[in-house]
Amino acid sequence: MRLARATAARFGELAGVAAPEILEERLVVEQAQYGGAYARETDASRTAVALLRAAGGPSVEGTYSAKALAAALTHARTAPNERVLFWLTFDGRWLGAP
Repeated sequence: MRLARATAARFGELAGVAAPEILEERLVVEQAQYGGAYARETDASRTAVALLRAAGGPSVEGTYSAKALAAALTHARTAPNERVLFWLTFDGRWLGAP
């Protein structure tokens, strides 16, 4: 909860708004995407990569980012009235390159 609240505070600071409230009962640690061992792809992660590629989205590696995307897609399908954010974190320094 400490990390989630600190992250929300940083978002608020960067956006110039009050930090969003983080409710413990709404914070979910996803464990269903575990592949059985460290850095192991899953069928769900491979499917998520293929869906993103077919939609013209950015490239993601097949384990961590793809598993996070698979979890987000699963949540979006099972909770259609909720907003789901998939936030691909990567080194964005290349975005500013000429």
